[in-house]
Parts: sequence; structure tokens; C-alpha cells
Amino acid sequence: MRQLSIMWLILPLIFGYQSVAAQLSLHIDEHFFAGKKILKAETTWDSYVWVLGENNFIARISPDDQVENFTAFFAGYSTKPFTDISSRSANTLLSGTDGDHAFLFAKGNIRQIGPDHVDAPKFTFDYPDTVDLCKGDTFPMEVENAQGDYSYQWYRNGEALAGETRPAFSATEAGTYAVEVSASGDNVVFSDSVTIRLHYLEKPVSSDEAILMCEGVPRRIRVTGYAPETIKRWYRDGVLLPGESDAALVVTQPGAYSVEIAIGSCSVTSDQLTVRFVALPVAKIKAANEGPLCYGTSTTLTADHAAGETYTYRWSTGENTRSIEVSNPGIYTLVLTNAAGCSDTTEFDLDGYDPIPAPRIRDTVLCSAANEVIRVEAPAGYSAYRWNRGAGSGRYFDISVPGTYALEVQDENGCTVMTTFEVTSACQDIIIPNTFSPNGDGINDVWVIGGVEDGAALVRVFDRNGQLVFQSQDYRVPWDGLYQGRLVPVGAYYYYITTLEGKDFKGALNVLY
Repeated sequence: MRQLSIMWLILPLIFGYQSVAAQLSLHIDEHFFAGKKILKAETTWDSYVWVLGENNFIARISPDDQVENFTAFFAGYSTKPFTDISSRSANTLLSGTDGDHAFLFAKGNIRQIGPDHVDAPKFTFDYPDTVDLCKGDTFPMEVENAQGDYSYQWYRNGEALAGETRPAFSATEAGTYAVEVSASGDNVVFSDSVTIRLHYLEKPVSSDEAILMCEGVPRRIRVTGYAPETIKRWYRDGVLLPGESDAALVVTQPGAYSVEIAIGSCSVTSDQLTVRFVALPVAKIKAANEGPLCYGTSTTLTADHAAGETYTYRWSTGENTRSIEVSNPGIYTLVLTNAAGCSDTTEFDLDGYDPIPAPRIRDTVLCSAANEVIRVEAPAGYSAYRWNRGAGSGRYFDISVPGTYALEVQDENGCTVMTTFEVTSACQDIIIPNTFSPNGDGINDVWVIGGVEDGAALVRVFDRNGQLVFQSQDYRVPWDGLYQGRLVPVGAYYYYITTLEGKDFKGALNVLY
């Protein structure tokens, strides 16, 4: 059976910027970190890791695992112990015990912002680390529970956003966002970062509005082109199918199917795809004639199924029509396929009779000029006889006119065979009719002269004025009454015949209509 797979045609899912946090790995340089007690590690937006240890040990690890020692750098500014490190954007804040001293490292420069660091801004900024946003939507963020005299600066990917200096901000683009909250001067605290991932979901489109499936043969419909993290929800006739969340759905029931694709707040639903089930095909072959095939005949083989059903056909003869004409015994195969693509195969064994012997009838002659009638006899042993395509039905047949005759015989199986024979005109004596009527009624239409069938005679006909109206050196074709393409008038004519032996015959000839 052929498996049908229905796929939705989908544009790829588009994601916005997404950061990957670097991890502190002390095995990066075992000699460098050996014997040092680490108090805290902090990751910046650009994936740098700041490390604070005892005795004011300070180091930074780059995204490509390069270690820089900043211990001596900060020692020139303070000998008091640092107890905390905070890094929310490109700036890194080091603070001492109870906040009695603090230094801000920003863009390679360091400045002291203590001892009032204990009054650092306090606020609430509670949002997920990552937010999935549908293209065209916005994600509002706001600093809450803050004092009224604080100042603000919003950042995206570590860069200050011009003009964004209010407590509230709505993100419309992908990126990593944070807000700098300042109480006074350099007394600054950065919020936690929020990474916005922007998505664009194209509606799944099917190449068909309806498909057919075979009863008892489950098939799959599949949606393609979406990232694995998207959620798929399948529906039949508008009702959610519980537990069906894969990219493919096994269909066992008819109905109108659709799929919803979702990620975060972004979702899109396909148009409905109607699935109908049809019965499995049952291939049958019917022959036009029952029983074996007579030699030299043919029969029609037809795919036997109810009218109005749609099928395709593949015969072992290579033909693809519902019916085929065959003339040879043997086994014929039919593959019947319905509109849903399901197939069934059957065979038909066509038997055949051996050929029957044809009767032998000798050619013969008669003298038509003397109105002679001859009787022809067919051989015995056949169940039926038909002379001259239906002119007689027995073993004997009377003939009075020269010509070609046929005899068809039939055996006990109903098989037939035909033979033909010739009857020619031949008379022993010269017989010359004195009248004929060329009126086209099929009776005596030509002037038949007996005894000159072999053409060994010169025949001439004159009208009563002595005008030659017919002449034949070879009288194999009798005169039909024509002269210069037209029938001669009714009346008396005169003939003059000279045979090959030199005998002459003359007399009167009447032409009638």
C-alpha cells in the first residue's frame, strides 16, 4: 500500500537575539586559581565572568576562556577587603563590608563611589530571565517600589538606549535588557537582565483542502518547518485532541483537522484539512463472454466495480483503461487503485479452445447463359452451417450466379471458422441471349454470352443505322448497355461475334428497360 503523507508548507521560525551565559570553570587555569577561595562569580551581558576571592583576589574570564588578573589593578584604590561583586551590564561594582567603600569599574576606568554606598537604590524588578515575544507585540517592564528621586537608564545588549530614562519601558525588539537605577551621582544599581526572543510564526498551509484515506489504514499528517521548542496542538472538528503535541498526527477518524503552533505568547492556527475515509478497493475482473475463448476471436475484460467510484487501473498488458480487449488465452493481472491511493490486485485466467479445421469447398463452374443451377455440398461433422454470410443453413447450397461464396461452420463449443470458394461461368456451347435489360434491378442487367468466358472472341454491336455502339476483343466483361457513358435507347440492335476458331455468329439483340 502506498503511504500518504500530508505536510503543511511553512516558512522557518525566526528568532531574535538570545544570549548564552558563560559558566565559571576553575579548571581553565588550575595554576592561576590554585589555593584561592572563591567568594562569588558574576556574569555580564557580554558573557564575561568576574570572580571575587579572599584577600581581594579579582579576576575576569573572557568568553573564549582567557583569564585576566585584576587584583593588582584594584589594590591601588583600596586595601580594605571587598565582600561583594555585582555585574549587570558593562559596569562592574565592587563593595566592601557594610558598604563603607565601593568602586565602579566602567569601560576600563575605575572610580570610588562609597562610603554612602549603603544607601544604594532599592527597588523591585521581577521578570523572567527569558521572554518569548510574538513579532508586533510589546513586552512592558517597570521598576517598582522605588523612591521618587531615582534616575533611570535602560540598556539593550549593553548599550544605553537614547531617551529611555523613565521607570517604565516597553521592549519591541529582540535583545538583552537591563535598567540602571541611580540614587545620586555614582550610587548605581543594575537590575537583573531580561532576554527578549522575538518570534514570527507563519500560518501552516496545506496543498490540499481535503484528502482521502483508506478505512483501516491509519495515515500521518505532518507539520514541518518549525523549531522544536514550538508547541503543537492538534484539533479535530475544532476540539483539542489531548496528548497530541508532536509534529505528526496519526489520523484514524474522519474530520476537519487543524494544528496550532505556539511559542510564548505567539501562536498561529492552520486552516482546516478535511479528511474523509473510503473503503479499501476490491479488484475483480469480468469477461464479456463466459467460457473459453474461441481461436481467432477476442473478448473484453472489465474491472468490475460499482458505478460512480473513482479508480485508476494498471493491467499486465500495460493498458490503464477500465476495459481491455484480449484475443489470447492466458493469465491477466489488474491492479485497482482508489482515490486514496490504496490498491488491490487480482488475476483472471482466460482459457481458450483449439482452432477447428476449416471445411474445404472446391472452386466450380456453371453456365449462367443457360440459367444453370449447381448444388454445393459442405463436409459433415459440424453443428451448424451458414452459407454466404447467412444465405443458407444446411449442408447444401444452390448457386445460379457466378461469384465468390463463403461458408461458415460452427462446432459444438460455438466456435466458428470460415472458408471461401469461387463459382465461375463457363458454357460448352456458344449461347447468345437475344434480350437484356440494363435497368439496374439486378436481373439480366448485362448481356452474358455463354461459351466465351475465356475471352477468346471478338464481339461487336451495331444500332439499326449501322453505328458501332459496342466492341470488345476480350469479352470477359459483359456489355452493360453503355455507349459513350450513356445507356443506349430501347430498341433493336445487331451483333456480330467471331470466335478464336474463326466461327461467326450474327443476329438481333433487343435492349429493354
